Amino acid sequence: MNKIKLLFSVLFLSVIFVSCKKDEATNSVIFASSKVELAVGKSDSVKVTVGLTPFTLLAADNTIATAKVSSKLNNYIVVTGVKEGTTLITVTDKDKKTGKLSVTVKKVALVFTPIKAELAVGKTGTVKIAGGSTPYTILVGDNTIATATVDKETITVTGVKAGTTLITVTDKDKVTAKFDVVIK
Repeated sequence: MNKIKLLFSVLFLSVIFVSCKKDEATNSVIFASSKVELAVGKSDSVKVTVGLTPFTLLAADNTIATAKVSSKLNNYIVVTGVKEGTTLITVTDKDKKTGKLSVTVKKVALVFTPIKAELAVGKTGTVKIAGGSTPYTILVGDNTIATATVDKETITVTGVKAGTTLITVTDKDKVTAKFDVVIK
């Protein structure tokens, strides 16, 4: 008889333990991914997999990232990177359950195509900029070797005399990169 009581007690406690674990898991808002990485000025969407609309959102630091409920996709949160850094977005659902999204915002490196400008004296060529945020500014290391102008994502380089110089490009978020210019 004691063995049967012991068996029922263990079985009863197991059911209670499993029930509590299930309740704990559903006491929070859950996302398809709890981490978001994005570039300054870019947005990404994260699906809320457990939670009831409407959602309220609170960014720990909205100078790093902002968040809003998607107007187009049901149960999605749209996060936008403002400046480099990390922050948390707290999402609260209709039943006052909460979840936290970890957000990392990174500056995007500038990439040039081609990676080096090679021209003859008196000739003009272009270099395309990818990454970063417009507007871009440029600084030619030695204007006696080459001159350059920038229009949106295109740098136009003109060879002045034979030699090598650098062009430094800076985007609106102060991300900088350089590329070589060789005039033959």
